[in-house]
Amino acid sequence: MASYTKEELAQMIAQLQDSGQNAGVCIMAEMKKDRDWEPMYHKEQKLRQEAEGELSILKGIESNRVKELEKRVSDLLNRIDSLEKELGKRIVTG
Repeated sequence: MASYTKEELAQMIAQLQDSGQNAGVCIMAEMKKDRDWEPMYHKEQKLRQEAEGELSILKGIESNRVKELEKRVSDLLNRIDSLEKELGKRIVTG
């Protein structure tokens, strides 16, 4: 650790105060900040789980829409085929 004279320390403190920074940091407060990670972690975990649940619901809804549209396309293709056959019969029989 570097050793400073009283004058150097006083000058450093004055510079910190001039820049708006706090020269005297409470060590216990800084240690407490390190312990405050757990509630934030649990809150983030809960929010992430909620977002994953909502995404799962949206994927399910989208999957149902895709299935409905695939069925509709299939029905329309079948109808086109039947109309083409009917039209072909009309043309042949005149």
